[in-house]
Amino acid sequence: MRYGLVALFFAVLLAFTHLGYSQYWLQSGVIANGSVFNNSGISVQIETVYGQNITNGSMAFWVGENIGNGAFIQVGYATESVTGYYPNNCTSGGCASKLYMKKGTPYWFFEFFGNNTSEQHFYGSFRNVSLGINGTFNTYSLVSNGSSWDAYLNGNILGRTSISAPSSGNNVPYVVSEYANTSTNQTYMIPVRFRNFSVYINGRRVKVPGAYSFIGYGFNSAHNLTNMYGIEELNNESNYFEVGSGLPILKNGTVMWNRGYVVNVSSDFGNTSSANYTFGRKVSLSEPDFVYISKTKREVFEGWIGSGFGSYTGNSTSANVTIYGKMDERAVWQLQYFVNVSSKFGMPAGTGWYDNRSMAHLGINDTESYANSSTRYVFADWSTANKTLQGNYVAVGSPLNITGIWKTEYLLNISSQYGKVYGSGWYANHSIAHFSLNFTNATLPDGKVLGFYSWSNGNPNRNGSLEMDKGYVLRAEFKPMVYVTINAVGAEGQNVSFSSINVDNTSRQKNTYLFIGKNYFRDIDILGYKIPLNKAINVTGPGIINLSVSVYSVLIRTRNFYGGAVNASLKLSFSNGTTSEAYSGQNGSYMLKAVPYGMVDGIAVYGNESVPVHVAYGVGGEVSFNYGESYLFFAVILVILAIIAYLTVKHLGW
Repeated sequence: MRYGLVALFFAVLLAFTHLGYSQYWLQSGVIANGSVFNNSGISVQIETVYGQNITNGSMAFWVGENIGNGAFIQVGYATESVTGYYPNNCTSGGCASKLYMKKGTPYWFFEFFGNNTSEQHFYGSFRNVSLGINGTFNTYSLVSNGSSWDAYLNGNILGRTSISAPSSGNNVPYVVSEYANTSTNQTYMIPVRFRNFSVYINGRRVKVPGAYSFIGYGFNSAHNLTNMYGIEELNNESNYFEVGSGLPILKNGTVMWNRGYVVNVSSDFGNTSSANYTFGRKVSLSEPDFVYISKTKREVFEGWIGSGFGSYTGNSTSANVTIYGKMDERAVWQLQYFVNVSSKFGMPAGTGWYDNRSMAHLGINDTESYANSSTRYVFADWSTANKTLQGNYVAVGSPLNITGIWKTEYLLNISSQYGKVYGSGWYANHSIAHFSLNFTNATLPDGKVLGFYSWSNGNPNRNGSLEMDKGYVLRAEFKPMVYVTINAVGAEGQNVSFSSINVDNTSRQKNTYLFIGKNYFRDIDILGYKIPLNKAINVTGPGIINLSVSVYSVLIRTRNFYGGAVNASLKLSFSNGTTSEAYSGQNGSYMLKAVPYGMVDGIAVYGNESVPVHVAYGVGGEVSFNYGESYLFFAVILVILAIIAYLTVKHLGW
């Protein structure tokens, strides 16, 4: 087993110290017990100490071990007694550079030797990296990567060996303070503390469960000076000790820490351990604030639940307990999911981490976003996984991506110089907007009358509707009007009453205002029947407008076989689909006025006889019955003839 920075300090000795005295490598530290054979890495935390008053040689503090192929590796920090340039980045092929080092300042280093025990050269590197102020603890590690061993400082790789061995084999590691290349044992070594001596086994870093004291000499060291640098455990705490002047000179092989009371630390996601500690020792508990399962799922530390005298129960991630007996500490975690809230418009609120089964409150700073003066987007709701949410709260049971739903709206802008308009406002895309104008006509100061003519989109009706697929601006347009009287004249020149007439697709009454200029008369409603007109009349001023319509007066006459009037029952139907029932009366005449096209169909019933009735354009309407009174007449004649025959026979005396 090799100890010490042999070649380096030998070179330093030749360059910067006096020759002619024996060289000593005075070493003190601990050696791990045999339970950590075949490890794949070693680690220890070493306190940084400045101001070692070294008169010759150097001091180094390191962790090292022999590995499976017989080579030796070590990592730690060294303090030189002379300021100057030192060999650096050295391999069997030579040193690639030199490093300027100051007297009394700690420098990180790692060193390795092959399995040739006669080697006297320094192989390895120094680094001028910050080791912190006095009292700072840094972690120094060596870990096998299969093909070589990597040297780390606080998890950052700073060096690599050129030798390979997958594990330490049947060797154990040790932690050492070393006064090297010296000729005296009287230089005061300020004690340096070590803690958390650990090894890597099966990929996990575990603390060395037991260790033994070592006070002796390094490889190639002279032995006639007594090693005066002792070792002592601290605070009755396992795996925490210091080495230096004024400390007990323990017998080699002294057990450095014993198994005490067990402290079980259980955690589903953080740090888990089970270790023994001596009575009265203070033990630190520590868990991270968060453990990320994925980018959208994590566990949040909530606190400790302790059992056993002196245990800790509370929500601090770090706590100290004093060992008075067996103790259990369980870390409690809360599952959280990440909720991402996004929106095409506005500034959404609610993004963040939420406890499992809690409620996320969603929000948006503005519910309207305007593309231009006639198009806007209105916030409608939230959705997640193609499902629309109801309201601003959502239960969190998994990671959620929530998106704002916006609906497009268009503005219908209606205006009119006269009257009052209805329907202006914002409407959803493809909805139907209804609009209207409350206006008849307007008399201007000069006596002219204006009337609503149409909307700016050509719609002539004051009441209308639009499918809102864009923004619309509708403006009411007006034209001059005059007051007229419209007469409907039937086919026989008679005046015909009508309920309404369609002028320019607008229903008008008999006395009405019409626009000056051409007016198109489409149809006229008489007795519920619309008679087409299709006439254009140029209105130039107020007056009377006579319109000829195909309307006739219809006379239905009912007669017997001899032409006499009979009162027949009439069942009639008209071209507009209506029906009527009446009697022709004692004079056998039934008059109908203003019949469209003079068209009447039906039947006339007298006695047991029914006769069809058909009138068109005022032609027809004469109904004759073949039976009825004609049978009675013949019956009367037969009776008279019978009476005459009877009187004649009696007179003749037959």
